[in-house]
Amino acid sequence: MWEQLVVLIGKWSDGEWCLGDDFNAIEMSSVDCRCLQRSRDSVGFNDFTGIMDLVDFPTRAIKFSWSKGSGGSMSIINRSLLSNGFIELLSAVSQEIRPKDLSDHSLV
Repeated sequence: MWEQLVVLIGKWSDGEWCLGDDFNAIEMSSVDCRCLQRSRDSVGFNDFTGIMDLVDFPTRAIKFSWSKGSGGSMSIINRSLLSNGFIELLSAVSQEIRPKDLSDHSLV
């Protein structure tokens, strides 16, 4: 999937990009709680964000958008990835993660 996105974005490389989704791949273990190993998909996701020079849009207040029911495992699964040009245009903007309600995912 990541390779297909690189090709798709490469076809329209003259603009800025914003990709938002419920990415089930974990970008880096340093941003996740209790992540002991990275999956093959996580490595592909990391490669994709590096190749495309995409930055994870900063969050305010609540850091994690997903947690296991017991609260032991937490992650930033819901992400907004922006090209550096977008970050420069929107330097004072961030995304807000809302408190969880019934789901194990928080609204972003």
